[in-house]
Amino acid sequence: MDEATARTILGVGPHAGPAELRRAFRLRSKETHPDLTDDGSTGAFDDVQTAHAVLAELAARVPAPWWLEGADAPRSRIAEEPPMRRKSHFEALFRDALQQQREQ
Repeated sequence: MDEATARTILGVGPHAGPAELRRAFRLRSKETHPDLTDDGSTGAFDDVQTAHAVLAELAARVPAPWWLEGADAPRSRIAEEPPMRRKSHFEALFRDALQQQREQ
């Protein structure tokens, strides 16, 4: 199964991260599971499982960029600090000039 077909079956975009793939797999599995459908066929369910396996392997080899929405973004210490405690960019750039101004 190729990547485009797998993305169509799961209904995810080209930059879907691992978390989005898991959500789409769970949703589509519930929709196509043989025990939950009227006809009890396993063809659609097998396609969903194969599509997830293909995309999970691709996502493991080439992770999605963290800045895209839905991607697993790295946590930073600065993002967890309250806004009042963050130093402004201006202060960081002109620290020496501000220090001299305060001393005068």
